Amino acid sequence: MADCDPAGISRALGAEEAWLETAGYLVGQGRQSWTAEADLAFSRRLGMEIDLPAWMPRDGRFSKTLGAGLKVPLVQDCRRDGLTTLLTVEGEGQYHTGSRPAQAGDGDAVTGQIEWALERRPRFFTGEAGHTTGFGPSALAGWFANASLGQDLGVVRVQLEGAIDNESLPARPHRVEGTVTPQVALQLSSAWILTLGEQRAYMTSVPTPRWSTWFMVEHEFD
Repeated sequence: MADCDPAGISRALGAEEAWLETAGYLVGQGRQSWTAEADLAFSRRLGMEIDLPAWMPRDGRFSKTLGAGLKVPLVQDCRRDGLTTLLTVEGEGQYHTGSRPAQAGDGDAVTGQIEWALERRPRFFTGEAGHTTGFGPSALAGWFANASLGQDLGVVRVQLEGAIDNESLPARPHRVEGTVTPQVALQLSSAWILTLGEQRAYMTSVPTPRWSTWFMVEHEFD
């Protein structure tokens, strides 16, 4: 992590981080979708995120959607009394290179969001909120918000993450979805982190909540 270093915080499974870093991620949701991401910290004032096409193990194929965005910190405050405050804005574009979508959400889109992190060790609070504008029938559009409360236990960090959004396809508007994800992050080494979580999803179109297992492998290059 660059400059103002919230060393006791782990990224939540369903949200972007508010700090700038040079790192690689592999994020997976069971057999549904696995996505590789790269974060680059050019300086303490500018970072970049790159999202590679997702692998769908259940279907045995890749999506044809690429994403990239720029991150600019607004607040980087590490006080001597132990309180760390981070606030970052990000603008991201998504481009679908194929003629047909491989899954819902495979379309051109632009997203603007704000990300935050508060840490007073051993506890931390992170999250993001924003809006996606989609272009075309296969692109998701709508607002989203995500927040996570966690505690650093040393080599283990535990979090409870909650999210809500109304991102939907143009043909099926106003779909509201909420998720709750308890999760555990294991600091395997100074550079490697493994996060595991069990997500419960609530959708207005589905009467019974759905469960799915998530994982995230992170490698920091800083």
